Amino acid sequence: MVGFAIVRSLPLLERPRYLLEPQAYTDGAWFDVERRALLDTTWHRGSEGTTLDHWAGLDFSSNRPSEPLEAALGALPRALGSVQPERLVEVASVDLEGEFNWKLFIENHLDVLHLWYLHDRSLGSFDHARFEHRQLGRNWASYEPLRAGQPRPTGSLISHLEERDVVGLGAHLLFPDTPMAAAADFFLTYRARPVAADRTVVELRVLAEPGADPDPLVRASLGFIEEDMEACARIQHVLWSRHFRVGPLAATHEQPIVAFQRNVIDYLEGALP
Repeated sequence: MVGFAIVRSLPLLERPRYLLEPQAYTDGAWFDVERRALLDTTWHRGSEGTTLDHWAGLDFSSNRPSEPLEAALGALPRALGSVQPERLVEVASVDLEGEFNWKLFIENHLDVLHLWYLHDRSLGSFDHARFEHRQLGRNWASYEPLRAGQPRPTGSLISHLEERDVVGLGAHLLFPDTPMAAAADFFLTYRARPVAADRTVVELRVLAEPGADPDPLVRASLGFIEEDMEACARIQHVLWSRHFRVGPLAATHEQPIVAFQRNVIDYLEGALP
């Protein structure tokens, strides 16, 4: 089943292209292999697994971890900027169910190109042309500043942030399914918890300064997360069409998607007997 869903011609250095066929997002047998070989053996934000560990005051879990949490995090903590989650408190917890494969949500999170059109309002104050990102092994980190002329954030700002992080937005990924985001007034984790091949629960957890009002922080977070979820549900629907094809990918702005798919493939093939 793994070979059935993988495109094996990989001109990755010449032009990035999708490595997974639609079956990897729709097929129940693929999902079962993925759960056993990838999802059960990696770390996720939350405490529902049989093995628990902690980083920066946050709970992480795994059913059968293939490596310690510290090794899974790798260089990611150093790439988050000046935010220190252990100095914040969780002010809100929201679970959002969507009818899409979890990988679509992660790929959407990694796609730089979609910022200009999908989030033109919710994230329009940021300078996407100055977006910077880097691959950290299987993990990923990014940063973009506010556009010139945008006002400096006000309100319940995180008091220990350096100025660069007050006037910017970080988006990150703990492979395979735990996106993170950091802004002037919040730090988010929003794991895409796989439920079925075509169903995912996004577990949004909002951290902020003690005493911060959670309502505006949740609204700001849902502003872009719900846009992402709607887009993923639309893509999931068209994946069933025999006419579905993936077009050319942007060489730089969609490279993280290809890197994520390669990591999924490498992890599955290395874990399977």
